[in-house]
Amino acid sequence: MYTILESKTHPGGHIYSYEKEGVVWDEGPHVSFTQNNYIKKLFTKSVNNNFNEFLVYVENYFHGSWIPHHTQSNLYAIPEPLRTKCLNSFLTSRGVKETSKISQYYGEWLEKAFSSMFSPKFKLKEGLKELLDE
Repeated sequence: MYTILESKTHPGGHIYSYEKEGVVWDEGPHVSFTQNNYIKKLFTKSVNNNFNEFLVYVENYFHGSWIPHHTQSNLYAIPEPLRTKCLNSFLTSRGVKETSKISQYYGEWLEKAFSSMFSPKFKLKEGLKELLDE
């Protein structure tokens, strides 16, 4: 006989997803994907060598397609015609003169970094259905 104790109301520790405002969030394993040795040493020191390291392969499921993580680096896996729309939007956004204005919120930064087509579809919850209907 075994007794399993959980600190949360669900089993599995960090292997857990939950839905909030229509968006599914994963609690883990996205802690760090760094390959930088300085950062790895800093993390190791900050937890007194008390950590676990796992090889993780993360994919994003998007309307019937599996897109490797990070989505913005794997546009090839996004179904057409969305792939071309995202790429063209990104290329067009690079021609816009950059201002020194600092983004005031996350959505604004995402749009500046990844374009007005990609960001609302993959990084923000708005527009998923509308995009597929276009």
